Amino acid sequence: MTLQTPDPIPSDAQVEQQPVAGARRGLLFSINVVFIAQIAIYGLAFCLRVVLARGLGDEGLGTYSLFFVAVLVAGAIANVGVGLGNIYFLNKGDYSYDELLSGSIFVLGASSLVAWAFLVAYGIILEPDLFVSGRSYWLYAVALPSVVGYVLLTSFLHGSSRFGALSGVAVAQGLIGVAVVGVLYVLDELDVFSALAGWVISLRSCWSASNESICDAHCIRAGQSCATRSGMAPRGRWQTWHSSSTTGWTSFWSPPSYLAPVSATMPSP
Repeated sequence: MTLQTPDPIPSDAQVEQQPVAGARRGLLFSINVVFIAQIAIYGLAFCLRVVLARGLGDEGLGTYSLFFVAVLVAGAIANVGVGLGNIYFLNKGDYSYDELLSGSIFVLGASSLVAWAFLVAYGIILEPDLFVSGRSYWLYAVALPSVVGYVLLTSFLHGSSRFGALSGVAVAQGLIGVAVVGVLYVLDELDVFSALAGWVISLRSCWSASNESICDAHCIRAGQSCATRSGMAPRGRWQTWHSSSTTGWTSFWSPPSYLAPVSATMPSP
């Protein structure tokens, strides 16, 4: 008859070290994912610039760059710091997903209406020529809301510490942009308008991926099972997400209360 020695009981220090070690591994993994994604993003940006330079020439690339910078600057102003506010308040936990989403929807809608009114008035009073002219000028009406929406959506991923999804969305946006421009270049159909349209398409195409990741994070925090989440259609996920909101889509026309502290305290992007 052999006596089995019982397993030693872990000490309090060993028990405390286990979650710390797991957190460190998670941190290192997130850092590596972000680092690799940054390398991919810079590589894709370089490839895109090479294709644009060959297809558009110096003048065309300069026009493209002016449009690009103008939209980014306008988008940074149009989101009035709400993107940074989402990151801050999600980490702090002062406001729920539904309240932050309501504010983001309001900002996206209000900034889009202001941009459209400005573009129409500018085109009528002066002429449709602001760094780009003709049909390229009207791409501002789609590009600005796309940038604002992209910034607001990815802020939820950042605030939820979903760095893998955030990096994936950024890399996917770059891949789509390079693919669209590359195909147009091969077909000899690349001009300033098509290049800008390809960039806008790459932004809008990443909205659905961001939406799915955000809804997944919200369902996890709400305690829903993975089976329930995986069985939802994209439209169903949006409906489920908004069904618990006290404000929901009806708050579109009234700015949420947390916009005041965000605009006053958060720095500009």
